[in-house]
Amino acid sequence: MNAKKRFLILLSIALVCLVVTFIFNWDALIVEFKIRRAFNRLGKNEQGYHEYEHQASGLVMVLLPKGEFQMGSPRNEIYRRGDEKLRAVGVNSFLISKYEVSQAVWEKYMGSNPSYYQGVELPVEKVSWDECFGQDDSFCKKLGLTLPTEAQWEYACRAGTTTPYSFGKKITTSEANFNDTGDPLYSPGDPPLTKPIGSYQPNPFGLHDMHGNVKEWCLDVHGEAGSQYRIVKGGGWHQNYDSIRSAARENYKREQKYDFLGFRPVYLLSK
Repeated sequence: MNAKKRFLILLSIALVCLVVTFIFNWDALIVEFKIRRAFNRLGKNEQGYHEYEHQASGLVMVLLPKGEFQMGSPRNEIYRRGDEKLRAVGVNSFLISKYEVSQAVWEKYMGSNPSYYQGVELPVEKVSWDECFGQDDSFCKKLGLTLPTEAQWEYACRAGTTTPYSFGKKITTSEANFNDTGDPLYSPGDPPLTKPIGSYQPNPFGLHDMHGNVKEWCLDVHGEAGSQYRIVKGGGWHQNYDSIRSAARENYKREQKYDFLGFRPVYLLSK
């Protein structure tokens, strides 16, 4: 075999390998294109996951890998409720805000601050589902973002764990902002009962305040199609151990606003 034929054979093999690699990595290439179009790369967090700055909002977002997890809770989980059926769920890769949306970020893009507990680094609260996503001039739609589905939210919260909390079987007030006393915390004139975003250690994905601080709106309708109720996850500063579990779920009308209701947006990389 002469040198020319050998070169053509090697070139053909290289081209076939390139095409195969391209085909099998098509999804990854699409994801990278979408990310580069809308984000600035920041590097990896301490947990090993890539973080990006969303160019339109300045929010720091964490890229979560495609995966499957057990959504809901096992029958023997403490505080388990009847609507937490355990089942396998798969999610595609997506970006999610590292923190709950702060009042400073909300006011910058929405022009006002509706929060009861005022502070630029405190999470924004007293925001309805419609103001977060449902209206044409909502925060998410202005910035090309959306709310997480309940499955995306729980996947992000669990971060590979199967315990009631992403920190294990138990959780303390040194790990999350919640009410462990069992007594009502409402008291006019108290200092803010929410805590600045990022005050507590992150979960294994590098996300802060997935348990407690403020409840977070999800995209999902609760109940029959056409229902005005939407799912919320994470529990709030005023709630006890049972409501801040990874599997815990509640619902509120889409127009309701409370000083324990906030959100964190996501950026979708696939439909």
